[in-house]
Amino acid sequence: MCLGLLLTAAAACSPGTPGPEPRSSAAASAASAPSAPSAGAVVELVSGVSIGPVRVGMTRAELDGLGLPTKRGSIPAEILVGPYVATFDGDRVGSVQVALDELPGAVRVGGAVFDRTAKTAAIIAKLQGCSPPESNIGATVTACEGGRTLVIAGGPPGLPSLAVQSAERAAKAGRP
Repeated sequence: MCLGLLLTAAAACSPGTPGPEPRSSAAASAASAPSAPSAGAVVELVSGVSIGPVRVGMTRAELDGLGLPTKRGSIPAEILVGPYVATFDGDRVGSVQVALDELPGAVRVGGAVFDRTAKTAAIIAKLQGCSPPESNIGATVTACEGGRTLVIAGGPPGLPSLAVQSAERAAKAGRP
């Protein structure tokens, strides 16, 4: 998941960020935990707050409680949670990212539903206050909603990713 690295590079990570911990049997067997969206389900993007079940501000234990498979990301601050990449700032999730082609269904952004065939321009048109795209190594990033939502065009052309991040993380990246 190279796109998680791009997002992390755009925002400062705090030293001492906890790495993933092994999933506890209690978390794995929690029958009352929310479950993953079913195939074909539409998840919601809430700017600066969440994409689907993964929210900014969650702890590692809360991520484990979602019932999605988790594993270490490509950098110590990342945890892969099903199709989502959660990047930690200290002991809490500071940003959540997902590639549309990784979702089993679609995502609702600004009242419109987008699936893996969506074009970045169509997604950007549904968001407020978008800045001009910034070209980075391997991707172009458009910050919207005060930097709390990022539309990322990277990897094979035409495959967008979406990210939400805390207002603090957006401010550190110069997107207040």
